[in-house]
Amino acid sequence: MLLLGVAVAAAFVALAEWRGGTTAVRIYGVGLVIAALGYVVFAGLSGGDDWLFTEIGGALIFAGMSVAGTRGPRVVLAVGWALHAGWDVGLHMVAGADFVPQWYVQGCVGFDLFVAGAIFVTTFGCARTAQDRSKGA
Repeated sequence: MLLLGVAVAAAFVALAEWRGGTTAVRIYGVGLVIAALGYVVFAGLSGGDDWLFTEIGGALIFAGMSVAGTRGPRVVLAVGWALHAGWDVGLHMVAGADFVPQWYVQGCVGFDLFVAGAIFVTTFGCARTAQDRSKGA
């Protein structure tokens, strides 16, 4: 499932980068919120109030990172996606939040890490290349 998450993320990143500019940034930001809300839905369907409040709290944190990353440095979005992978593993693999199917968690980890990496590469890789070209390297 991890590889399926990576494959879906590759299509997501391709769409965002094809759109480019501020639209790509918005796509990454909205995607981060949707990824967090997915767990809220699972918690709500399970009927476990403790986990529901935990997931809502997480969604609020990731929504804040989404806003910060779409209005400020793009790297905040990359960090948000990487932290979401940690949320996936920490809460849904290690802490035993069993209301989420493991196939979903595994796919989400692959998706999150791929998107985080792609944002880092497109943010820093392209900027460095342009800087190197301006120096004649």
